[in-house]
Amino acid sequence: MEWLDVNQVGALTQKMSSGIDRIKDGMSDKIGVLCHAATSIISGTALALYLNWKMTAVMWCVAPFLTLSLFYSANAMKKAIKVEMEAYSFAGSIATEVISGIKTVMSFNAQNFEIDRYESYLNKAKKLGIRKAKITATFSALFSFFQNLAMAVGFCAGGILVFHGQMINGQVIGVYFAVIMGATRLGQAAPNLNAILSAKLAAGEIFAIIDKKPKFNCSTTEGFKLKNVKGDITFDNIHFSYPSRPTIKILNGVSFVVKSGQKIALVGHSGCGKSTTIGLLMRFYEPSKGSITLDGIHLEDLNLSWLRKTIGIVSQEPVLFATTVEENLKMGENISMKDLIEACRTTITIAHRLSTIKNADSIIVFEKGKIVEEGNHESLMEKAGAYAKLVSAQTINKHNSDENESEEDYDSSDEFLRIRRKNASESADDSERLKRESIRISKSIANVDPKIDENLNIEKAKISTTFFDIFKYAKPEQRQFICGFLLSVLTGMRYTIIAALLGKLFAVLAKLPEGEGLNEAIWISAGFLLLAVVSCLTTYFSGFFLGSAGEKMASRLRMAVFT
Repeated sequence: MEWLDVNQVGALTQKMSSGIDRIKDGMSDKIGVLCHAATSIISGTALALYLNWKMTAVMWCVAPFLTLSLFYSANAMKKAIKVEMEAYSFAGSIATEVISGIKTVMSFNAQNFEIDRYESYLNKAKKLGIRKAKITATFSALFSFFQNLAMAVGFCAGGILVFHGQMINGQVIGVYFAVIMGATRLGQAAPNLNAILSAKLAAGEIFAIIDKKPKFNCSTTEGFKLKNVKGDITFDNIHFSYPSRPTIKILNGVSFVVKSGQKIALVGHSGCGKSTTIGLLMRFYEPSKGSITLDGIHLEDLNLSWLRKTIGIVSQEPVLFATTVEENLKMGENISMKDLIEACRTTITIAHRLSTIKNADSIIVFEKGKIVEEGNHESLMEKAGAYAKLVSAQTINKHNSDENESEEDYDSSDEFLRIRRKNASESADDSERLKRESIRISKSIANVDPKIDENLNIEKAKISTTFFDIFKYAKPEQRQFICGFLLSVLTGMRYTIIAALLGKLFAVLAKLPEGEGLNEAIWISAGFLLLAVVSCLTTYFSGFFLGSAGEKMASRLRMAVFT
């Protein structure tokens, strides 16, 4: 209980759900992927150094940029998608709120207001979606650029080394692919490192909770178990503050005695310490000073599980099983009615409605953590003190409530309530009727005549939508779509050009040992460099145009459906 008081509400369930999921995510295939990537980069670099250390050094001037572009693209995309999804989720919650309360919106003529409100949040989400498209396009373009730049630099350096007899032509291809494949694999796997580190942090929090020894151990067998319980309870000079608020005293020197078979009532304003007293009796907490005894035995010396089994507690909002009150009281124990009545004799009641405790043997009045009055109903009313004031205040409130109810018997608001109830009843009947109709329709469709089924297919065909219908709807974004498609075609031709340049390069590499073709090798490398620049631009703009156009069209579709 103390841990739950000190920590935020839901901290435990949050750690159990998200924390354990993070551990599972980090300890699954992520470690294998990282090991695979580490092996690739280490073995690839070792092979490249063995083949030719000079070309390997040149290649590693470019390879880190290739790795970093892949690493940062994954992280940036993850953040951008998360922010965009949150924005669309918020806009969607507004749409749900408005549609579920459409009658209220219509009755107040607030359609335009709600449309403007939804549109404002939708525009924010659209801007974030366009930003995500920019990020995606940027990192895709950077990867394309560094990939082709590595070819330009690597093959140029390799050609020069082959020309001067410092390596053979076959080693050029070996060094290039050994370094680039390792760097690419590392860049793709690096984001998994975040998952592993996150799992490590989550594991620290989870294990701290698992290893934490509870102050009150319910599973221990230590402590006394009384054979015959009389039910005499004594609170002696109890002081207590909650762990979450150690400077605020909840109970300040509380002392009282509950004799066996007595019915005791605790009353007072909210926060005066009534419920805390019961919490201490159940040993949810330990008092900072003072002692509580049951039949003369300190609660600390009693077995905790036995104590909580012996004392029954019914909370303000009890959880009852679908049976009688008697069966709920007997739950878990096969006892007679006589034993049941005997078990319920000694009772401590926390009362808010004071009329329910008039017959209590003793009423204890709390105020600011102290007991200010004690006695039965009659004696406390004669004192005209704190208890009498509480009773008087409740009597006045009840009297005013009764007067208001009698005055409004034939008021228009009462008629309005009757109409609301009637509408609610009709709505429930309509809902039930629609449900039955849906079931009947579903059954009839299941046994539908083949001819009718053909007609249904024809109707479906009539309302089917083609790609050109969608493109026609996207008229405001058609220019961006067309530009994006054309640039995508150009981007797709990159690999064809790479294949052509590599074919020429292999032919040139064969001539280099003979002292020919160096200029051709340099020109081919220049072609790779030019391709790097062009592919970078086409990749960026194609991704940006298509991504932003898609976001704009989706935003308009959402607005069209909403309105």
